[in-house]
Amino acid sequence: MKEYTEVKVRFLRERGVVMTIQRTAVLEALDDIGEIHPTAEDIYNYLRERYPTISLATIYNTLDMFHRFGLVQELSLPRQERRYDPNIKPHPHFFCRVCGRVWDLSGICPIPDCPVLRMETLDGNRVEGVQICFYGVCEGCLGKAKTKEEGWERKAKR
Repeated sequence: MKEYTEVKVRFLRERGVVMTIQRTAVLEALDDIGEIHPTAEDIYNYLRERYPTISLATIYNTLDMFHRFGLVQELSLPRQERRYDPNIKPHPHFFCRVCGRVWDLSGICPIPDCPVLRMETLDGNRVEGVQICFYGVCEGCLGKAKTKEEGWERKAKR
């Protein structure tokens, strides 16, 4: 078990959570594929060969519990299933509306040291989370679109 997973298992046990094989497997999956900001179904597909009895409902319930304990961020994106990010520190994301990929903008954020990401209160309200997401078309999809356009232009000139 990786250190990331061990720390979170210990955290949950200290709070009285029974760590089943399935819950531990979901933590390990988040450690392995978390950078893609997986959906519950992504995690299910990743785990089902190794754990054939695991159900999608178990994964949804486990992710919901992890979210309530603050172990994952739950990302809500337009026309997308919820996605889960094991990086719980406030940070912005980019969402490509063409291919559906989501990734962290840590280190390249156009808002360096953004004070909004560190707000604890706002107009007397306790801030429990902030999500900043840039929406658009990724470089890869822009390149594919440009290649298609160039192909159409060549065919039109013939």
